[in-house]
Amino acid sequence: MPVKSPISLREDLVQAGFAESKFGFLGCTEDEITSLERKMQISLPSAYKDFLRAFGKESGDFLSDCTHLYADLPAGVRRSALAKAERSGFELEPRWFVFLSRDDTFFFFDTSMGEDPPVWRYDESCNRLEQVFPTYSQWLNTVVNDEVQGMIRIKRMRQK
Repeated sequence: MPVKSPISLREDLVQAGFAESKFGFLGCTEDEITSLERKMQISLPSAYKDFLRAFGKESGDFLSDCTHLYADLPAGVRRSALAKAERSGFELEPRWFVFLSRDDTFFFFDTSMGEDPPVWRYDESCNRLEQVFPTYSQWLNTVVNDEVQGMIRIKRMRQK
């Protein structure tokens, strides 16, 4: 399956009903992305910047059980990941950008690994670090496709 851009994925989510909550989709501006890079003293890969442009500030019901939005990135998401890592004796490198946190798990990429870097997952509950996708774009496409398919199943069940 071809890899879609975040803008195309956003359309898939809208069609599936993920923008029907009180929050729709709202992306970050270029100034906000630049500000985030300055605050965190990193250069974000283009694949992730594209995500921020499409979903950075509001993502409807997509990933609603995760911490991943622009407002939470500089402090909340990284701080949570650092605490999880520290409890387990795992060191979080400064060039690793944590883009999503949920329960005992966080996802990150190495900002020095190109414009569409591999995605890693750290699970505090089992003290496990693993590469889960070869690129951020593949991770995002898989997550969106899984969520859309889940919403389709839910809608079918409700129609019965």
